[in-house]
Amino acid sequence: MEKTFEVGIWSSAKPTLNDYKILKDCGMTHAFIDENYSKRGTKEYTELLKYCEQVGLKAYLFNYNSTQAFLNDKTDYSVFPAFDGIIIWDEPSAKCFDEIASVIPEFEKRFPNKTFIVNLLPNYGVLYDEKSDKKEYLGESAYERYISQFCEKILSKIHGRRILSVDYYVLDIIPEENKVFLQDSFLKNLEIMAKYAKMYNAEPFLYVQSTSFGKWRREPLLADFYFQYYVAFAYGVRGINHFTYTTPPTGGEFADKDIALIDRNNIPTDKYYFVQKVNADFKKISEILFAYDYVGTFVKTGENIPEQHEYADINSLSYSLRNLQKIKNVASQESVVIGEFSKGGKFCYLIVNYSDPYRKLSNNVRIPFITKTAFSVLKNNVLFDYVGDEFTAELKEGEGVLLIV
Repeated sequence: MEKTFEVGIWSSAKPTLNDYKILKDCGMTHAFIDENYSKRGTKEYTELLKYCEQVGLKAYLFNYNSTQAFLNDKTDYSVFPAFDGIIIWDEPSAKCFDEIASVIPEFEKRFPNKTFIVNLLPNYGVLYDEKSDKKEYLGESAYERYISQFCEKILSKIHGRRILSVDYYVLDIIPEENKVFLQDSFLKNLEIMAKYAKMYNAEPFLYVQSTSFGKWRREPLLADFYFQYYVAFAYGVRGINHFTYTTPPTGGEFADKDIALIDRNNIPTDKYYFVQKVNADFKKISEILFAYDYVGTFVKTGENIPEQHEYADINSLSYSLRNLQKIKNVASQESVVIGEFSKGGKFCYLIVNYSDPYRKLSNNVRIPFITKTAFSVLKNNVLFDYVGDEFTAELKEGEGVLLIV
């Protein structure tokens, strides 16, 4: 499995070398290249791959949900060092799985060392019924069946690197009712993704919310970005993608107020610098965490009553760890999410304050160990060593801490 943290974007940067440098300077590892500025296979399009190489980025190409478009494009992208793979389909319904799987052999023939990617719907998404064009809402059991069928029909057929990618936009608001909350199936979605990624030896990837959009998706602040990264990492996620990097034109889901990392004047916004900071911090976290294998995730409500959506999400979980190998129990004011990782008898824990950052709740966490032990804690990107019976920490909104035992 890959040992480096990937972070990428939805929607291409402007087609200039300087704009790709700005993308790289945000801490991104991958550019996603669509056809907003040039058609796939043209000289102008492949020039973008050269820009990526010059600034030190890898690139995934968008296929726009057409297997025929992939088959028709005979360009040998493998001659460009930045080329890392193709996103063959975004948010397919289950009835598309057989068609997508049919082009895997051709992809692996053309690009044997590159990545075949499909990004899947979240559990709150609407997709078409497998046997008709009737729309239906995905309930809990239907969503796990959707993920399971994707893995059986597509992921299991991939001989090289496997990525299980899902998008999920968790930060909600209902302005007319003065309500701000987390989407109440975030953890449920992550645990299903984590379960099947382990089963199929795949790397879990998550698209996170990087702007307000639509009726209910609210503006993310710095703590919201940290929160999304920390919770994802606690479920074994290995790659983060941002929706969206460049701000789309006004219309559809995007209003004038909805501004992403790069605004409509092509200028970096405050969110660009938020993400730049978070990417730098998680590069260090990933260097430690990815040396371990993901075991599972432990979730516990705190002494204070969680907000109703957080409470509902926690109560819906089916695959949480019942206990932790080196930790006796957990006491906290607010809810906590703890990812357990192990390697060669050593354990690593990512402990996250699971309360909506909007509510600005600090979480005092107390973790007694089963036996007195030496342990390390990553604080401010520096590892500190301790010996003791327990670990305590105050986690502010959106915060987590890495504990090595």
